[in-house]
Amino acid sequence: MEFFATCPAGFEQLLADELADMGVSSIRPLSGQVSFTGELRHAYRACLWSRLASNVVCVIARVDAKDSDTLYASALEVAWEDHLAMGDTFSVNAHGTSETLVNSKFVALRTSDAIRDRMLAKSGTRPTSTPRDADLSFVVRLRDDRATIGVSLAGGTLFNRGYELSSGREGQSVHALRPDYAAAALHAAGWANASREDGAVCVLLYAGGGTLAAEAVGMGTDQAPGLLRQRWGHERWLKGSARSWSNLVKEARERAATGLARAPKIVVVDDRRRTERDCRRVLGAAGMTADLSFIDTPEGVPAKLEGASIACAVADTSWPHADELSLSVCCNDTLTHLVDALPARTRVATFSSDTSVSTAVGTSPELTLDVRLGRDSAYLSSYVTAQETPERTHVTLADGTSVNVAMAASDQFAARLQKVAAERAAWAQEEWVSCYRVYDADLPDYNVAIDLYTQAEETCRGRAPRRWLVVQEYAAPREISRDKTSKRLHDIAAIAPRVMDVMPQNVFFKTRTRSKGGSQYADKSVHGKTHVIEEGGLLFEVDFMSHLDTGIFLDHRPTREIIREMAKTRAGEGRRFLNLFAYTGTATCYAADGGMTNTTTVDMSKTYLTRAKSNMRRNRFRGPGHIFEQADVLKWVAEQRAAGERYDLIFCDPPTFSNSSGMRRRGWDVQRDHGELLIALTRMLTPDGVALFSCNLRTFEPDMKKLDRAHVEIVEITRDTSPIERFGIDPSQVPATTIAQDFERNAKIHKVYLVRRAQEG
Repeated sequence: MEFFATCPAGFEQLLADELADMGVSSIRPLSGQVSFTGELRHAYRACLWSRLASNVVCVIARVDAKDSDTLYASALEVAWEDHLAMGDTFSVNAHGTSETLVNSKFVALRTSDAIRDRMLAKSGTRPTSTPRDADLSFVVRLRDDRATIGVSLAGGTLFNRGYELSSGREGQSVHALRPDYAAAALHAAGWANASREDGAVCVLLYAGGGTLAAEAVGMGTDQAPGLLRQRWGHERWLKGSARSWSNLVKEARERAATGLARAPKIVVVDDRRRTERDCRRVLGAAGMTADLSFIDTPEGVPAKLEGASIACAVADTSWPHADELSLSVCCNDTLTHLVDALPARTRVATFSSDTSVSTAVGTSPELTLDVRLGRDSAYLSSYVTAQETPERTHVTLADGTSVNVAMAASDQFAARLQKVAAERAAWAQEEWVSCYRVYDADLPDYNVAIDLYTQAEETCRGRAPRRWLVVQEYAAPREISRDKTSKRLHDIAAIAPRVMDVMPQNVFFKTRTRSKGGSQYADKSVHGKTHVIEEGGLLFEVDFMSHLDTGIFLDHRPTREIIREMAKTRAGEGRRFLNLFAYTGTATCYAADGGMTNTTTVDMSKTYLTRAKSNMRRNRFRGPGHIFEQADVLKWVAEQRAAGERYDLIFCDPPTFSNSSGMRRRGWDVQRDHGELLIALTRMLTPDGVALFSCNLRTFEPDMKKLDRAHVEIVEITRDTSPIERFGIDPSQVPATTIAQDFERNAKIHKVYLVRRAQEG
């Protein structure tokens, strides 16, 4: 008989080796699957014992499938009545596409039609197709103009072992590796064979969630991973063999009973909360026992492992989120402690999000597999530790601290960051600035911006203020390899928090990439909580995880100071301030602090307006005069202009572009559309009113012809704010430029203009 076992991409050779150990022959690794031939008992054994396979399928037909009609006609010739009993339900799962069949759901539907029509013709009864809990599941794998059809012997994914804990309050405390991924790492480390040796010890680094421990113990006690399954796809298959299956299950139970007496030794190194609880609960759910030890500090590793018969080690350093690279560095540091405590020539397997893990191990991998963890790329690598203490690349900081790095050139980044950090800290102290940019792509190869945020003292409750770093990575050119950029970013994550004296868990990484629509940049972060910082004597909420930007644009610090000073000259009964594209309302807070008791804050985002309201309340700016409008700004401006609404001071900071469905039908492009907007704003100003217009398009140029025709006066104050005197403001009371010292390296980060209706004469 012919079979194939499916698996995650990258696992094919590991699965082939596992099947070979089971006595399966004629094995052929393919893409995402391993084909083999043999008797039915060989496939049954794979179902029961494979830790790497996702499904095991018995091939029943290969048919033509050049188009949907051919597929249907070919499938109609398959003797489905030899496989599916009358009255039983079935399902069809399709995989792959061709030039003419591009939708796998449609392929499954056409195959289902053929099954029902064939069964109706043969038995007079049309069977029911159901996507869940079907009595028998068929699999269609499409390639070019041919389709392979088979019966799923598993009836569901084999990696659902039956012992897993649900995530949440009563389940796993942290995300766990899926059981087949955990098993793959253990196979790569050689534990499947080493566990048979008496006294062998397996060391697991970051086993939170318990699956790594369960798979390691299962291998060590000879437990068939399929024993806990309650239902199998072959049970209702007419060509199945109940006797063959029951014999295999009986054998597996006997082996399990014998193996449970061995109690393998597992050492878990993990400083995350509840790791021990999760591991023990998972083992209990699986009915397994083991000699478990737990270490929650890297420093405790050498003493705990001294004299132990270490067979191998497995490290899962893939769990930190993409914006938690500093935690990845901490994982690698702990891995370094572990590797240095292992005997020479010990096999180590790692799951990691990038190849910088080699820096921690101190040697090159013997094997590296590109795999996927969910939607993310990852690497499964296996190493053999060096006979002597490995020579690792490191940089030495000014305080004597040694930092492991992936690239020797990172010593230049460390030197530059230390220099600019010291200079910037002195400037910030003199200027009473607590949140500022420290580094802005000073070295082209280390193309990031690093911003420091400090907690507002009013919220510290007697403790030292917390400090956070936000590292924004500018997307690298395509010609720069992913491996090189990831190693540079790893080194930034290793160096920056130590130079800036920031806890690793308080460092957040974000990547700026062009978005296809809606926002100017793509947002790849997750939701987090807000913190409170201080600027200009005001308090603002920031969120380092929910969005690409934190809730305050640090480069507009001088612009906000100008808004406050302009508000002071216009404060008074009935005077009004308008903030358009208001984001989180920071400019509104400055205007209110300048005396504006009537403010209107407009943004299309409900989330940002909620934050704007919170910022105003936190600074005690309350009352009916402060209005918040969720609206398409362009449409709202047109309506207010038509209604004759007038404002004394307007701040407008639009996006460079937007394809958001909430904006006008053709979207927004600041270079193309600014003229109409500025003309409209000047018609909404009081006779002595003025608008501040900001733009972050580097190549932006005002449409002077259009604005002149509409009698609009526009004056740039980006680099020189002295023209502000013409608008009734003393230049000595405002910053000389809207580009603060911490943004001077990126002088084109924004442009700021004063706009008003031209004076007669």
